[in-house]
Order: sequence, then structure tokens, then C-alpha cells
Amino acid sequence: VGLLPAAAGVDSLLLLRVTALEAAPAFAGGLGESLTALRTGRDATLPLLRARGLLLAPSISVPDLASWDLLP
Repeated sequence: VGLLPAAAGVDSLLLLRVTALEAAPAFAGGLGESLTALRTGRDATLPLLRARGLLLAPSISVPDLASWDLLP
């Protein structure tokens, strides 16, 4: 399987960005950075990783739970 032409990748990311604008605006913004990198011939790895991170659920902290070593 060969690599997709760069223009096809840009088109796919653009469609994903437009689709995400309402449901996940921060992710859509991250894709905008990725698209800019691709269009200017720069490496888009880091912007794509940042955009993916915006889709991950934030971690939560529960400070009132006892630590495991304090349980009977």
C-alpha cells in the first residue's frame, strides 16, 4: 500500500476539521495548526499529536480518597 498524495491528506484533515468545528472546537483548532504545517511543507507530527491529545478525556484527580496503604 503506497502513501496517499499530500493533497489528499490535507483534504482529509480539512474535512475532519470542518466536521469537528461544532463538537470539538479545540480539536478543530489543533487540526488548523497541522494543516498550516502541511501546506507550508513543515513536519506536522507535533501539531497532529497535540490535536490528538485534545480529543483524549482529561484526567481527574480525587484528593479525598485514601491512599492504598491506609486501607484495612
